[in-house]
Amino acid sequence: LKGEVISEKGKVGDVDEYVKKSQKRSELERKENKEKTGVFTGLYAINQLTGYEMPVWIADYALMGYGTGAVVGVPGHDRRDFEFAKAHDLKIIRVVVGLDGDESDIESLDQVQEKEGKMVNSQFLNGLDIHEATRKIMDYIVEKGWGEKTITYHIHDWSVSRQRYWGTPVPIIHCPKDGIVPVPEAELPVLLPYDVDFQPKGKPPLASNEEWLKVKCPKCGGSAKREAETMDTFVDSSWYFFRFLDPNLETGVFDIDLCKKIMPVDIYFGGAEHTLGHTLYSRFFTKFFHDLILTDLEEYALRRINHGTILGPDGSKMSKSRPESVVNPDEEVKKYGADTIRLYLAFLMPYEATGAWDRERVNGPYRFLQRVWGLKEKIGDLSLSEPDLREMNRTIKAVSEDLEAIKFNTAVARLMEWLNYLSSKEKVARQEYKNLLLLLAPFAPHIAEELWQFLVNSEEGRENSENSWSVHQQSWPEFDEKYLEDPETIIVVQVNGKVRDQFKLSKNITEKEVLEMAKKSEKVSKFLKGEMGASREIKKTVFIPGKLLNIVN
Repeated sequence: LKGEVISEKGKVGDVDEYVKKSQKRSELERKENKEKTGVFTGLYAINQLTGYEMPVWIADYALMGYGTGAVVGVPGHDRRDFEFAKAHDLKIIRVVVGLDGDESDIESLDQVQEKEGKMVNSQFLNGLDIHEATRKIMDYIVEKGWGEKTITYHIHDWSVSRQRYWGTPVPIIHCPKDGIVPVPEAELPVLLPYDVDFQPKGKPPLASNEEWLKVKCPKCGGSAKREAETMDTFVDSSWYFFRFLDPNLETGVFDIDLCKKIMPVDIYFGGAEHTLGHTLYSRFFTKFFHDLILTDLEEYALRRINHGTILGPDGSKMSKSRPESVVNPDEEVKKYGADTIRLYLAFLMPYEATGAWDRERVNGPYRFLQRVWGLKEKIGDLSLSEPDLREMNRTIKAVSEDLEAIKFNTAVARLMEWLNYLSSKEKVARQEYKNLLLLLAPFAPHIAEELWQFLVNSEEGRENSENSWSVHQQSWPEFDEKYLEDPETIIVVQVNGKVRDQFKLSKNITEKEVLEMAKKSEKVSKFLKGEMGASREIKKTVFIPGKLLNIVN
C-alpha cells in the first residue's frame, strides 16, 4: 500500500461513518442496491505486475463472503464495477476484446464483456483467451511467490424468511439507533401471537399485531420493533433428525448421548429438489453442531438415495396449470386400493428413474394381488419338494437383496415369478404361503395383514399362532444356502466346434453318459454319420464338466 488514510483531510471520519452506515443494512439489501456507493480511503495499492497505483475504495457491494472480501475492480469487464467506476469517475481500462471485435473505449454498460474474449493491454497475456489467461496468471503469481492458488466454496444464499404465520418468528429486533439486534438467548424462543389478521394486506400476519411488535432494544433500551416475518419450515426440517431423538428434551438442543447411540441416519431418501436444498443445509447444520462440539458426526447420513419423478400420463411433468397432466392418488386408491397403488409405484420402474403414469399397467399389480388372495384356497399341510425349496429360498434371497439395494421393481418381479410357480401347483404348503406374505408385506401391507390373520386363525394355524399377532411383527424370512444352487445344469453339445444340441442334466453326470445321450439325439447323430449314413469315427472329445461336450470326427 502507498499513502496514509490520514493523507486527505476528513478521510478517517468518512470511512468510519460509511462503515457504520453500511453495517445497518443487510447483505441482501447491499447486493440488490442499484446505487453503487463508496468512499475513498486515501490509499493506493501497487499492482506488482504493472506498477500501476490502484486507488483503494470501500464499497458496500463488495461482500466478505466472496474471496477475502478485498477485490480488484475490473470496471471494463464487470457490470457492478463498471457502474461503480461511472458513479465515482474512476478510470476504465479495456483488457478484453469480445466476439464483436470492439476495441474502443468502454463508455456504456452494453460494452462490458464478462465471459468471453481475448486479452489486450495485458503484457504477456495479450492474445490469450480469458480463461486460459486466468490459469496462466495464477501460475505466474505462484511462481513469483506473490500468492497461492486456492478454491473457496460459497454456500448458496438461503432465503429463510417468509411472510406467513406458520413457522418460527425470526428472532431479530429492529432498532432505529442500533440497527439489527438479535433477541437475547434468555428470551428465546419467540412465541407466535394468537391475535393476528390472516387476510393479505401487503404485510405479514404478525405485523397486524402492533402490541406484539413493540419491544425494547436489548442494547440501548429504546423503543424498537420485532421482525414480523417467520422462518421457513426448511430451517426446522434441516436438523429435525437430531431433535426427534428426544422431542421433549428441555435441557439442550438435542440429546447428545442418544445421538451417539442412534445417529447417523442409515439412508436418506430425497428427490432432485432436495439434492441442492434440504441435503445441503442438513449437512450444514450437522457440521455446525460438530463445530459446537455437540456431536462428533461429520455427516448426518451414511447413504443418500434420490427418487425419480412420476410424470403425467402424457409424459409431461404434473402441473396445476395443466389439470390433464395430473394424477390424483386419492382417486386411484378409490379405484384399486392403496396396496395396488403402492405395488404399482414399486414395480413401475427403478426407484431413481423418471417415467409416466400408465393407467393400463395398474391392472397388472391389481390382478397380482387378486391371485395372491385366491391362492389361500390351495393351502394345505404338505412337505416341500426339492424344487419347491429351491424356488422359495431363491425368492427369499432375491427379494431380500433387492430391498437392501432399493431395487423394488425387481423384487416385485421376483414375487410375481414365484406366484406363477405356486399357482401351477395343486396345493401350496403353509410355509410357502407364510413366506409369500412376509415378503409381500412391505409392498402391500394391508392385504398381507388380512391374509396373515386368515393364516394364523385358521383351524390348521391356530396351534402355531403364538407371537404371530401381526405380519409386521414377524422376523424377516431367512434363506438356506444349500437350496440356492440347482442340482441340474445345461450342458451344450458341439460337433466339430458347432453347437448341435443341449441337455439339462445333473451336474455330476460323467462324460461317457453325456456322449451316450448325444449319440441318441437326432440333432447330434446326423452330424456323426458319413455320406452313406455310416457312423464316422470319433477322433476325440473335449469335456468340460457341467458345461460342454465337443465331439471331433
